[in-house]
Amino acid sequence: MAKYENLIVEDHEGVRVIRLNRDDIRNALAFELVDDLVRALEEARDDPHVRVIILTGEGKAFCAGGHIGKFREQGSLDMVTVRDQASHSLRIYQTIPTLGKPLIGAVNGYALGGGCGLASACDLVIASDQAVFGYPEVQRGFVPGIVAVTLMRMVGRKKLFELLMLGERFDAHTAERLGLVNKVVPHEQLMEEAMAWARKLAGYSATALRLTRELLFQIADLEYQKALPIGRDFSAIARHTPDFQAGAHAFLSKSEKG
Repeated sequence: MAKYENLIVEDHEGVRVIRLNRDDIRNALAFELVDDLVRALEEARDDPHVRVIILTGEGKAFCAGGHIGKFREQGSLDMVTVRDQASHSLRIYQTIPTLGKPLIGAVNGYALGGGCGLASACDLVIASDQAVFGYPEVQRGFVPGIVAVTLMRMVGRKKLFELLMLGERFDAHTAERLGLVNKVVPHEQLMEEAMAWARKLAGYSATALRLTRELLFQIADLEYQKALPIGRDFSAIARHTPDFQAGAHAFLSKSEKG
């Protein structure tokens, strides 16, 4: 496993835990942290021993969003350079759909702006009851361009406008009601709960999880009639996998025994 300056990476019986480790900037998405995170996700994707990935933060923040200190110097740069820099964090969102493995976000603290978007991009999210969410970009004269693409697929249009245009912070239970979080737990139980989910997923068919994940990404924004044939095709593919044949055999054998 590679070494990372801005991350702590650990393996636990098929579960890889990736911790953002820049508490000095509240795990903001500095260029070097983004580089490390993309490499770590790709390494986890390509490692056959990794079945599930957990993403969390070290310290008081999950991720405080963009690195404001770096943004301040962009006013003096040409538009092409600024656009290239804006594309930097885009790599995270482009990498996540390619993982082929469940990605669990364990939100331990502040998840603001791009950090809230990063949490939303995870397949499943468990949040500490001390976690704080929000999209404050507009309050700072900025536009939440990338995170809006993820958020609009999760909440209704009116709520989307409220979250992005008012930019107010909200707690973990509100995030759960909005559908951005699956479960809220006491802070001290966060990683225990995330690991419990990860171990359960790690015990399921890796092929079935990969196909299910790919299916969901493909049909997310399709019309009903266009999505149905894709669902049919994935179902047909799954029926020919060894994992399904073994699972069906085990189920039938158990049923026959009563």
